[in-house]
Amino acid sequence: MTIFQKGLFVFLFTVPITSVTLTPTTIAVIDGQQMHLMCTTSYCNPQASIKWYKSSVDITSQANHTTENSDGLARTVSSLLSTVRKADNGKQVYCWASNSLNVNVTSIKRTLNVMCKYSFVLFCLFVLGLLSHSRIFSLIWRRHHCR
Repeated sequence: MTIFQKGLFVFLFTVPITSVTLTPTTIAVIDGQQMHLMCTTSYCNPQASIKWYKSSVDITSQANHTTENSDGLARTVSSLLSTVRKADNGKQVYCWASNSLNVNVTSIKRTLNVMCKYSFVLFCLFVLGLLSHSRIFSLIWRRHHCR
């Protein structure tokens, strides 16, 4: 809550959080690698706190938070660095933010796409034009999940 004093009057104001944005929009990671995600809140007052979830599991302890201030308002930026395993494939990651009682917002939920190294190499070869679409589909169909 911000306090302004003008003469004998004291003004207190709260600006509720209106959004929290999760980036990047696509999460494709190789098994065993780290993913780096960020959640950024709208400017609000008081500053918001951010929690991270992978499916329904709280993973906030893996995140770092900073606050940016502008014109009496604060924006919270949270950075998550987490190692991804093949068991995480298909799980949803999202962040939740709040700056006062009963005022909270949730980001869009993003689905983790965990690729084994084999699939990643095939994907790169396809992007480079070294494998045809039908050939890569055939190879990935046979080995679609990491083992």
